[in-house]
Amino acid sequence: MPAEQAAHLFAVERRRPPAVPADSNSRARFAVRQATALAGVGRLDDACQIVEATLPDIKRIDSATVRADPGRFVEQARIRNAGPGQLALIDASAALATG
Repeated sequence: MPAEQAAHLFAVERRRPPAVPADSNSRARFAVRQATALAGVGRLDDACQIVEATLPDIKRIDSATVRADPGRFVEQARIRNAGPGQLALIDASAALATG
């Protein structure tokens, strides 16, 4: 699935009320996966906004499964032309992903 289509699907699903109460792990993972897809299509500003809002949840959850997703975001974001603030967020995401 192309990254742009994936980003759109994650955005739609994150806005939709869940059929069952979503746990914080799922919400954090979907948010970072959406950000990864956005970074993949060059929408780094949007991706960084999502990650910045989600990092506190990831730190609080402290799960290896949840920390895997920021690693994929970092891979996509590092190949983009990031500004200083974005680079700091990417570095913070990388540190969080490695534990």
